[in-house]
This record gives sequence, C-alpha cells and structure tokens, in this order.
Amino acid sequence: MSARKVVIWSSTDSRPVAQTTFGESQVVWQTVVDSKRRRAVILIIENGIFIVETLGFDGTLRRLGALDFDTSRFETGCMMFLSNNWFWTYGNTVAQLDPQGGEWLGVLTGDEVYVVEVGDDDLSAPRLVGRHSGARRNISCDPLDRYVATGGEDGEFRFWSLTGGQPPTTFQGPPDWRSFWFTVDGKLFQAGVPATGNWVTWLWKVDGGAPQLVQRADVGGVGGLAWNWDADGKSVARPGPGVTQFRLWPMRKLNDADPIELRRGNTQGVKRMVFHPHGRWLATADLAGVALWPLGRAYPSVIRRHTANVTGLA
Repeated sequence: MSARKVVIWSSTDSRPVAQTTFGESQVVWQTVVDSKRRRAVILIIENGIFIVETLGFDGTLRRLGALDFDTSRFETGCMMFLSNNWFWTYGNTVAQLDPQGGEWLGVLTGDEVYVVEVGDDDLSAPRLVGRHSGARRNISCDPLDRYVATGGEDGEFRFWSLTGGQPPTTFQGPPDWRSFWFTVDGKLFQAGVPATGNWVTWLWKVDGGAPQLVQRADVGGVGGLAWNWDADGKSVARPGPGVTQFRLWPMRKLNDADPIELRRGNTQGVKRMVFHPHGRWLATADLAGVALWPLGRAYPSVIRRHTANVTGLA
C-alpha cells in the first residue's frame, strides 16, 4: 500500500500538531523529523521524479525541489522497507534521506554516488562523491553526517565521505547480503543475510576508522529484516513471534537470551517500530495506532488510534 498521508504527533499530549495528504500521483517513501528546524522532511515520488518537501510543525507545507537526474533511467520501480528506513529503487536509482534530521540526501544512480544538501528553502545541486562499479541497488546515510554507504555484488562495502575528493573506506562483508543500514546513532553498521528459513545480521562498529566486525547474530524470524537496534547498540527489537507482540534482546546474548516480550492487548499486528534517538523509548505502529514503550517498563502509552494502516515511523 502506498503511503499518502503524513502526521506529526506530540508525544506529550497525544495530539497531531501538523498533517498533510498527498495526491494520487504522489507517493511518500521516507519521512524524517528535523527537530532543530521544527519540521518533517518528506521524500516523495511524483511522476517518476524524486521530490523533497517539508511539513512544518506549524502546518506549513513547502516544496524544496526535485532531484534532476536523467529520467530516461526511470523505467521500472519497486519499493523496499528496511529497519524503519524507506528507500526507493527506480530503474538504476536509489535515494535515502539521512535518518537523523533529513539534512542531506544520498543517491546512487548507475555506479555514481551523489550527495544533496537539504537546506531551509531549497536543495543543493547534486555533488558527485565517487563511483562504485558493481554496486547493488541499496544506499544508506550515516546519522552522524560522515558517510554515505554503498555495497557491491562481491560483498565489499564502501563508506564515501560527504565532502568527496578522497577514496572511500572499504571493508569486506558477505557477498550474499540483501540489505544494509546504519543504526540510529551511527555507532553500528549492519548487513542482513538470508539463511535457511531465517535471516542473520552482521554487525560492525563504526568509530571513524576502519569498521570492525563485532557480531554475527540470528535473532529469529522468517522474511524481511524487521529488527531494529537502540541508540546505544545494547538491545535489538523485532515483531513476533505472534502478530500481537514484539520482543527485545540484549546485544551481549543475542543468540541465547530469553527476550523481554511486550504486547498490547488490542493490537492488530505490529507493522513498524523505531527507537528514540536518545534511547528513552521504543515506538511501534500497528493497525490500531501508535504506542510509545518506555524502555524501563513493559507497558505502553498509546498515542492515538488510527483508521488506516500505519506504513512508517520517524
């Protein structure tokens, strides 16, 4: 289902502070909250073109611009959702906003890697930072504004500096990876690998030097990569085993720990989850609404029931 409505909620008094609905020709693929500039940054697709708009906390909707890439490359498209980060594959092109504040945008088109700055009122011209021959259609933006990451068919990952002009940091991962992304605080980088009836995550520590592999973990589940790490990299969360619950594991014992099970009686299937950037709580979305789970207790504060499926959280 394509997302067409964006709502900004107040977590203190459970009310919407701003919202907008997009037209039939517009599809919302990623939304990031920029608290410093009091707005949500929204990446949409309109008639095969990437568009960036903002929704202010005061309800003001503003179009910042379009990404001026060769539209002849846009032949077929598909959508993917990984770890609360939407990214759009359209022909040879993928794009993703930085997940922490939406202050810049990473784009991979063909083998070319670009960075676009998201300003107060407009977008910068795309800046080429490098080329990755054999890159698969995936890109991830570092929340700490250091890198944009790409991955090759041979399992080599590359971290490109946002300023360009220098070789990327490279390291080897599994050739059969299917996705990768940074954790919400930028301290960890993870890649998902399909296993027999399951998925395994590879986890690297990112501290400014060469990434160091710290863990290969199977946290259960069949299908898409629905787990998400907290800001400190200490816990991982994922839906299941049933559709009415989700579970938390401590990182230090991922393969053998008994998880904490959190559930809400009237839930209609957990669809999305995201940790607060400072680790205070976990937000989940299901058909019934959005819930905030303080990490020190096992019961939620329900923000609001929804009449439609929630397809993303930011």
